[in-house]
Amino acid sequence: MASLQRARNLVCNFCWQNFFNTEQFQLLCLCRREGNYCDNRITCKMTVQQINGSASNGCNWCSYIRTFTSGGEETRDPDDVLSISLCDFYPDYSSPTGKNMYYLSMDWESPKRETRAGWSLRIHAFTNSTDLAAPFVTARELQTEVYSDASRHQIRNWLAECADHSQCPEQVETILPTRVIEVAPAISPDRPRLLATAGKKGRYAALSYCWGSNSYGELRRSRLNQYLEHLDLEVLPQTLRDAIAVAKSISVPYLWVDALCILQDSDEDKSFEISKMERVYRDSLVTIVAANSEGVTQGFLQPRKMPMESFNIPFRLSGSQFGTMSVQELDEMEYEESEEPINKRAWALQESMLAHRYLIYSSHTLQWRCNAGVRNHGNSLHLVHYADDEQISRSFYTLNKPASDPKGELRRWMRLVSVYSKRSSSLSRDKLNAISAVARGFSPLLGPEYFAGLWQFSILWQLTWVPTCSWDSEARNTRPEVYRAPSWSWASVDGPLDYESIFPGPDGEVYLYKCDFISCQIEPKSAANPFGEVLAGSLKLQGVLRQGWFNPSENHILWADEDNDIARAIDAFCLTESRQGSSKEAEDNESTDQDSRLKAFHDESGNWPSMQVFCLPIWTFEKTIRLGLLLVKAEKETFKRIGSFENAPRTNFDHLSQREITII
Repeated sequence: MASLQRARNLVCNFCWQNFFNTEQFQLLCLCRREGNYCDNRITCKMTVQQINGSASNGCNWCSYIRTFTSGGEETRDPDDVLSISLCDFYPDYSSPTGKNMYYLSMDWESPKRETRAGWSLRIHAFTNSTDLAAPFVTARELQTEVYSDASRHQIRNWLAECADHSQCPEQVETILPTRVIEVAPAISPDRPRLLATAGKKGRYAALSYCWGSNSYGELRRSRLNQYLEHLDLEVLPQTLRDAIAVAKSISVPYLWVDALCILQDSDEDKSFEISKMERVYRDSLVTIVAANSEGVTQGFLQPRKMPMESFNIPFRLSGSQFGTMSVQELDEMEYEESEEPINKRAWALQESMLAHRYLIYSSHTLQWRCNAGVRNHGNSLHLVHYADDEQISRSFYTLNKPASDPKGELRRWMRLVSVYSKRSSSLSRDKLNAISAVARGFSPLLGPEYFAGLWQFSILWQLTWVPTCSWDSEARNTRPEVYRAPSWSWASVDGPLDYESIFPGPDGEVYLYKCDFISCQIEPKSAANPFGEVLAGSLKLQGVLRQGWFNPSENHILWADEDNDIARAIDAFCLTESRQGSSKEAEDNESTDQDSRLKAFHDESGNWPSMQVFCLPIWTFEKTIRLGLLLVKAEKETFKRIGSFENAPRTNFDHLSQREITII
């Protein structure tokens, strides 16, 4: 009966009798979903006056509801009625599984004003491990202390549990990288040192972090002998000191950090070690990710920000048995991986995908990720922003799960490219280098031919990347001043980009349109690394071209005549622009384009002048060219990509014959 009285004291009489102490609420609490859906709902109505009064008298549920009704510009009338509903919410992926999320809906009715309004939001529930509700509400309170006895115990438990995962590799000693940091040498445990391994075996951690713009004691030839004797912790930046402390605290004897294990003033050593980067991360016992740190001087072991206030409410197991759960908005717990400083760095993408086990020091808590899933320290709720559907999810956990067929792998690659495009590198030439180790992993199903970021498998489909500046005026897309990749490769553009999610037939009505791949030639900078930097490239295909006059400021194209007389289109454009007089050509072009939903976009942000273009359709949906490329003439009968177009009527191209087209 103690649990009953404790739960009863959390809420007012009205909420207890009409909401929490009801069989309907018990069904909502105890329902175990079958499949993806479990429709249980509890609803009650209260006036604003009731809510405010009960909240002032200590009702936790009314206090929570009042946080939504008391804000905003509009004042609620005391007699306004609020209909409050609570129902199940089950995303496709969250950790741990259980009764940890709900939909809260509120419909507001004002009899005096004769108005109605409504809104809904997702809420998160948690409780402690000894509460009677714990077998159902499996999430626990968010842990903000990431370096403590409890966190060190948690890491050891995670490693032990992972050792029993069938999908995770064994935690065995492997050949160590060329150099590692020995975090606690036997002769002097408090004086870490650099160790030249000479083929020695052992267990080691790797560090993924943001270095920042300044130089702080990285390994150089002049410092090598000194570092082999010892590393001065007082001189090292905080992030490196924190990484050494973590490795030491969980009894991992060695640590690999690029700045301290690669000679930064030796191109030969850097080239050799970068070629081994895939193995360095893949063979590590665990990779430590300083996700929340913007630079190497900041460290990553500071306590995290405390979460927003939560409200403790009853959880009914039977008419005489109650537990409790605390609730707060789910947005507070939803994790946006892309907002972490580490995930804005180009090189960190492959670091986040190559290893088998990760300790992630995120902005809100300590996380563990392995092939079996993601867990938060203390078993608080982990839910990645927009991670419901694995087919479109861009969370690292889902991106790191290989598909079983080439189409599935290509979809995964295209999602990965989109994620990668939002990142930056201090060296422009590293665009392809920084993802080369990941690309190598896709080769078994999509290779062996790889062309500056595109695979030969369904290569024409991969031409349909579109820079985000096409629809987002705040996005910035540019091409580097120095050559980095062919114009048809996404690697030729800086800034965020995306692909269409639809895949060409035969299962649907989406097909390539009069477009066939012939060949592709790439000149890699290093023959030993076909997935890295390139010096030149050309793509040859069969397709149709139609000339037009492209006005980037209006996202508009005026077609040339059937005989490709561009002068008439230009004349029509000028007449339209100046709004002087009228001409049959201008009217025809305006009418044609207005009837369609034709839009054209430049690949680069900025105020571009109007220009002559050649439109190459790529794929069609029903009677529309869904997407195509905008080309301009280059040297020796070749073309360059400068943009894309969409939603052009097929009738603008049906009469044209295929020709050989080379794009550089």
